Amino acid sequence: MHRRAIIAGVAGLGLPRPALATPRRVILLGTGAKTDATSVSLLRFIREGLAEQGLVEGVDVYLEDRWAAGDYSAFAMLAAEVVASRPAVILVSTITAARAVLAATRDVPVVMLPINDPVAVGLVPSLARPGGNITGMATNTAEIVPKLIDLLLEVKPRLHSLAAISNPLNPSNRRMDAILAERAQQLGVASWVVPWSRPGDAATASAALRARPPGAVVVLPDAGLFDQVAAISQVGLDLRLPMAAAIRTFVDAGCLLSYGFPHRALLVRAMYFVRRILDGANPADLPIEQPTSFEVVVNARTARALGVDLPLALLARADVVLD
Repeated sequence: MHRRAIIAGVAGLGLPRPALATPRRVILLGTGAKTDATSVSLLRFIREGLAEQGLVEGVDVYLEDRWAAGDYSAFAMLAAEVVASRPAVILVSTITAARAVLAATRDVPVVMLPINDPVAVGLVPSLARPGGNITGMATNTAEIVPKLIDLLLEVKPRLHSLAAISNPLNPSNRRMDAILAERAQQLGVASWVVPWSRPGDAATASAALRARPPGAVVVLPDAGLFDQVAAISQVGLDLRLPMAAAIRTFVDAGCLLSYGFPHRALLVRAMYFVRRILDGANPADLPIEQPTSFEVVVNARTARALGVDLPLALLARADVVLD
């Protein structure tokens, strides 16, 4: 059961709004494959957000989607095609996709769904004044990484080693790799990175974890990895490794625990920006928003399968316990 507020600013969503004069095209530039479970959820949450903003598909908007299928090199071509079709709004969920779209246009509005630290990676000069043609939702997932380690230490107080599954194609992951190494060193825990970018990396990553088994695994926050939830979670289950991630979807798939922003809430909230833009607002004038709350989700079934005792204090403060 959820016991905390999801995100500031959702009050007022779902109120009746006037219909748009003509339907407008909104295109999602997605990272994974359209059939991936995370991709399906992403589209569902977008549609729920559009509905909460009073935008009716086929009447106010036409929602279209293009997918990179995990191939980051495809974003440049996909972005060029999307921009050439002149949609009203483009939705992006990765830094690489955002950069590709911004390289192709400074006119078509872009909404982030959300993106990690867009200021640090150079997408916008500031959250309060994005200034260009991009706005939306942002996260600072670097803050999440130390918390994931701390939670694993609650579960395994004698943890001596830790592996991080990290996507080297994500520019912001270099900073998260460094933050993880620093926090692990502070705690006296050995740590190393296992690269994983594309669906085909599952066998290589699994072999690396099998050859050098860690005491636990952290999945660093990354939209590309979110699209590979099932494969990553299965590796953890197969190797009997306690695994912590930044969104609940991993826990639903079998990971031990998650700590992070409520993913659905941010995606639904992002449609507020779509509505404002379709109503005539300039993205440059719409401050970028961040989550104001986080959730802890624990999988008690996985804990039993791994032979891990979950501390009562952790169970007491968890927002969701899957059992």
